[in-house]
Amino acid sequence: MTSAVDLYGAILAAVLATAAIARALARADSKLRRLLSVVERMADLLQPADGTPGLVQRMRDIEARTVRIEAELRPNGGGSTRDAIARVETGLDTLNRRL
Repeated sequence: MTSAVDLYGAILAAVLATAAIARALARADSKLRRLLSVVERMADLLQPADGTPGLVQRMRDIEARTVRIEAELRPNGGGSTRDAIARVETGLDTLNRRL
């Protein structure tokens, strides 16, 4: 009788251990699937499948535009937006003195 109880106890322990392992594997699988989903989204941002520019190219484009905008905001002897603003300001000052 004792050996039968021991046998059933061992079988029950093995079943519970197997269930615990299966549960742990299911959790790991779920986390791995989420991680792979994030990696796929990141890869799509870096190199979109639809042919649109990726994240790196977009950053380069933004940087190039920023450089052009900054150049417009610095005086360069007549052609920049900053020079045009200075001319308008000087013209207004001249008009204000005449009035």
